[in-house]
Amino acid sequence: MFEGFDLKVNILLIIIIISLTIQAQENNSSVIFSPFVSLNTQYNSNFFKTADTNNEASSLMFQLLPGFKLNNKNNTNTDIKFDFNASYDYFMSVNDVYPKYVENNNGFSLNSNLGFVAFKQGNFSFFISDSFKKLSFSGYSKPISKLSNKFNVGFFTTPLGKSLKFNFKYSFGLNKTLGTDELLELTRVATEAQDNMSHDFSIGSEWKFLPKTSFIVEAIYGMVIHSNISETNKALLGSYDSTPILGRVGLLGVITPKLAAKIYLGWAYSDYENGTDFNSFVANIEFTYGFTPKSRIVFGYEREFTDVVFSNYLEYHKPYLNFLIKKGYLDFGANSSLTLNMFSDISVGQNADDTVQASSSRSELLLIVNPFISYNYKDKYKAEFRYTITKNFTDFTTEYVSNSDLITVKYNYLQQLVALNFYIFF
Repeated sequence: MFEGFDLKVNILLIIIIISLTIQAQENNSSVIFSPFVSLNTQYNSNFFKTADTNNEASSLMFQLLPGFKLNNKNNTNTDIKFDFNASYDYFMSVNDVYPKYVENNNGFSLNSNLGFVAFKQGNFSFFISDSFKKLSFSGYSKPISKLSNKFNVGFFTTPLGKSLKFNFKYSFGLNKTLGTDELLELTRVATEAQDNMSHDFSIGSEWKFLPKTSFIVEAIYGMVIHSNISETNKALLGSYDSTPILGRVGLLGVITPKLAAKIYLGWAYSDYENGTDFNSFVANIEFTYGFTPKSRIVFGYEREFTDVVFSNYLEYHKPYLNFLIKKGYLDFGANSSLTLNMFSDISVGQNADDTVQASSSRSELLLIVNPFISYNYKDKYKAEFRYTITKNFTDFTTEYVSNSDLITVKYNYLQQLVALNFYIFF
């Protein structure tokens, strides 16, 4: 049922953009069309994130990415924002370790984001947005495509002006893999686990009780439905349908002229078709200190959960620290985080009698540091250098062997990425 979905979405987006552009021109509004092109290259020291330092596959990736942005903002009833880009990614093996497996990632990708307010009347606004991504790569022997789409529709109203706001939103998400080959057949059930649909309903309110400080209340109800996956593979993967529910309150505001805070606290529950349910608190606490008007340091803590392959869910704790310094056309900065991931109900294989082997949980500790420097000349030309180092400190045990003998699987890999990117905006 999904084979023609990506084509239909592309046609629909083109029709929407043409019709809205014509409408905007008829209303004598300002439409800004901005094409751009980007050339990116990246060196990856450990493409498959292996712990065996003698068997690390390194690669070079070259990417050509043309695209455009379209903006229309008028004083009537329609605001439009649309951006689109297409890229070709070319991977080249550097040290000839598993070269075919590196090079089968060559391919095209399409990305589009559409957002516009379809109707505004007084204090009431109706909005629609859509984000579509498609990745097509050569595969080991046959072409493969992965697509995802996120569609949002809703409304918000400000009955007391800007001091009080109510909103409602519905979101539909789709993830699908089209095509397979010998390589993917080896991990076929993992591919199936990524094919899913989701429905999310959210309602919230924001009360701005001070000029730069707001109190926020949100509630979200969702459904995650896995498609084209057998009951046997559901058990093997631990990828079951779920109904997540989240309620939280937040405080956004300025504490001092240089210090701002974002604090979200809440409780989440997710009922899974089988296995352990998630039932715990969630949080996002962040402080931003601006030591100059254009330079800042951000430190915070995030605790959340999400569905993942090979597990019912992943819950994580993530403290992070980022900083940015602006000097004329130059930006210096770094992003860093230390994340503790905890997986629930991991399924790792099958016994000889086709019964499922599973370990109850596993955790991993990830350190990511990403310094960068960029040069941006009047939003026309941009050059960027990034270095990212990822260190996994995890050793864990599982029962995925013949005769159920316990073995220790090393997962403590080191990966380094060096990227150089160039952008030209016309």
